[in-house]
Amino acid sequence: MDRSASVGYLLIAVIIGVFWYINRENYKEIQQNKTKEDSVSVTSMLPDSTTLNAIDSGMVESSDEEALRLNKNANQKFFYLEDDKRKIAISNFGGAPENICLKKYKTHSQNDLYLFDKQEFKYNISIPTMEGPIATNQLLFTQKSANKNKLVLESKLSEEQSILIAYQLKENYILSQQVSLIGFDNIVPRKQGYLTLKMGLQQPLLEQSAKNEREASRILFKYRENESIDYITKEDKTLQGEINWISFKQKFFNTTIIAHDNFIDDGSQIKIESPENENNTDWVKKAEAEIYLSYDFNPKESYDMSFYMGPNHYQTLRKQSLNLEKMIPLGPSIISWVNKLAVIPIFNFLSSFFNSYGVIILMLTIILKLVLSPLTFKSYVSMAKMRVLKPEIDAMKEKYGDNMQKMQQEQMKLYKKAGASPFGGCLPLLIQMPILFAMFRFFPSSIELRQEKLWWCKDLSTYDSILDLGFEIPFYGDHVSLFTLLMTISTLIYTRLNNSMSGATGQMKVISYIMPIMFLGFFNNYPAALSFYYFLANMITFGQNALIKRFFVDENKIKKQIEANKKKVGPVKKSRFQKKIEEMAKKRGIDPYSGRPKR
Repeated sequence: MDRSASVGYLLIAVIIGVFWYINRENYKEIQQNKTKEDSVSVTSMLPDSTTLNAIDSGMVESSDEEALRLNKNANQKFFYLEDDKRKIAISNFGGAPENICLKKYKTHSQNDLYLFDKQEFKYNISIPTMEGPIATNQLLFTQKSANKNKLVLESKLSEEQSILIAYQLKENYILSQQVSLIGFDNIVPRKQGYLTLKMGLQQPLLEQSAKNEREASRILFKYRENESIDYITKEDKTLQGEINWISFKQKFFNTTIIAHDNFIDDGSQIKIESPENENNTDWVKKAEAEIYLSYDFNPKESYDMSFYMGPNHYQTLRKQSLNLEKMIPLGPSIISWVNKLAVIPIFNFLSSFFNSYGVIILMLTIILKLVLSPLTFKSYVSMAKMRVLKPEIDAMKEKYGDNMQKMQQEQMKLYKKAGASPFGGCLPLLIQMPILFAMFRFFPSSIELRQEKLWWCKDLSTYDSILDLGFEIPFYGDHVSLFTLLMTISTLIYTRLNNSMSGATGQMKVISYIMPIMFLGFFNNYPAALSFYYFLANMITFGQNALIKRFFVDENKIKKQIEANKKKVGPVKKSRFQKKIEEMAKKRGIDPYSGRPKR
């Protein structure tokens, strides 16, 4: 190796050594700076000492294990919003409602009614950042401002970033909420322009029967462009469309989140589940919703939402103008309209004059019976005519025997001559059916009847029990409802009288007695108010029939009129039913007049 090459290699080695030393010092400085930045980033996500010291020490303290794990030096404290209907406690952990007491209602055991309490309600907004998501339920909030109906909370994460949550009590059980994110536009990843809102509720038992309340509990939702609502009772569902509201509904109360403009159109998810043990009384169902909020990368982003946390009261829900009243199951189509246009207005009108709901139900029954009295009269007259014609009908049965075709033809001729119709008594009853079904939907859904007493019944909104059996009878239950027994007995008596009037025999007569007995098991677990109404309706019908028979319908006159009709000269106009029978007979090759096959 020559001298010049040796000097060259030596210079290269010196240069490499100097370069390594310089880069080693730079690497240490970079690592120190990175550690310092990481420390600042983590610290900025937690409340500083100034924030912690600013919490009002006069508020009620309690423990929250999850939040205490996040900051062992902090105590859970509450901020309160209150009016004449409710008292809401909002926790400094997460700045979300911790419990809500509805002042005008009690649980079935007569305790203060909390729509939710302690850890039953979960609420969190997850904010994506470059350092990882920030969860509002892991932050401490302090009171920024407050007055009688409004509360503003703040969680200051750093000098640049803070979260404000403003609550305001409004009329008709509405609690408005505005969430403002300040200074997040530079730390939220550009590729993720949305936040995730999660809300969950473990529904507490508020009524007498866990089974009945569980059957009524569900998640309902409404799309903004759609007037109708939909629901789930036991499964998961991903929603496709712009959400107007999502409701966690129980039998008589609900917790609903209402969107304004910030919910992303598609992808919201809802889930509901029941306990494995159906006899579990610790909770009814668990409901969850995951909703996405759009983020537009402004220095200040605000999200306006509202909560309805209150009773399933038709007029109160209707005042929101959000179709919330549709969550009350008043029945489909015509049945629903009967409730909305007739039953509910009359019920509310009577409630303004009478304090006893037993009297209100009685008056409601009388009014509906009076309105339907023309149909009742027509039905009674029709059955009276059929009873007068019964001897002739029986003679036809003996004469024609198994020739049903001929017998039907002769019966039609007789009915036409006499001016009677076998369907005359059925048609008025069919017209009354929408009202009967409307009452079947109205009483179980009426929160007005909740915990209203009548005689031995302590709560008209649920079943009355005069005897707890201690065991379950299939299709019947584990108790004996006296109102259901009275309704069943009166229905059996009415059925017997009706059969004697209409002349029903054979299978029709047997079937008519089976239905009331089936009702005994079916109505045993239904609200006492419903059985009481049907019992009253039967009793009033007995009175109507007695009055009609005594003062308005004379069967001797009906008989004379029928005889006169039969003697009238001239062709008898065939009814559509009779024409149809004759056409069917001709198609089968049978003489419609003799009932014999054509030759």
